Amino acid sequence: MVWIAVYSALAIVAAAAIFLVAEWNRVPGVPAPESPGRYAVVAGFIWPVLIVGVAQWGLIAAVQTRMRRSTRRVPEPEAPQPALR
Repeated sequence: MVWIAVYSALAIVAAAAIFLVAEWNRVPGVPAPESPGRYAVVAGFIWPVLIVGVAQWGLIAAVQTRMRRSTRRVPEPEAPQPALR
């Protein structure tokens, strides 16, 4: 039963954090959902899925950076010089 309490506590923390971040990032004059609290509650229930998604984004960014560093740049061939007569 401890895992239920831990899951519920983390769900509440995730919902509160998502709600606060959504309010903090709100831009005046831009249409926004009427009740961001609903989305925060849903996100609180599925917080493990969100954690996996964030981890995947981080992994993709790390692989992309690693591939860019390891890719050797091939110099472009020079334009052919006109033949001298």
